[in-house]
Amino acid sequence: MFEEDGGEEVEPIGLEELNTFYDEPLDSVYSEEVEISEPSQLDMNAIETFTRLLTQVLQPSGTRLHGDQQLIEQLRALSRPRLTEKEEHVLSIAVLSSLTASESIVVAEAKGRTISPSDPALLERLSIKRARLSQICNRLHKAGILHARMVGRSRMFGLTRSALAQLIAWGIVGGDE
Repeated sequence: MFEEDGGEEVEPIGLEELNTFYDEPLDSVYSEEVEISEPSQLDMNAIETFTRLLTQVLQPSGTRLHGDQQLIEQLRALSRPRLTEKEEHVLSIAVLSSLTASESIVVAEAKGRTISPSDPALLERLSIKRARLSQICNRLHKAGILHARMVGRSRMFGLTRSALAQLIAWGIVGGDE
């Protein structure tokens, strides 16, 4: 006897009881012969097609690309950062006209040469650490005052033409520079 979850006792069904549900006893053996013929050309084509489809299904998903491969590569290239090209931002006149003392020194240095946040002479003159100079350069870059480009693993900053043109227009620097 077996107990189920409900707590009822269930009796196993005997072989005699089971045989009453079927016309033939369970112990009978079916002796029908199955005739196996040679595979036809149609069967061989079906087997080959099935094998090919099964192979495609089992391939890693990275090798099965749907869509235009050239389009996929162009879309992926859009999201990659272009480290060697200059990034340009629109000049913010408000930021240029309200520079702090440190930012003014950075802009003056960037007018004459390219600078890096690791520039030892500039770090010593400003009495700040590299991280702070990097923040200043990035702020001026996003304001369109400095342009940035990668040289190896370093970012080099210089004064943008639009910032220089604005300084000339204000009469802060000479036009022949």
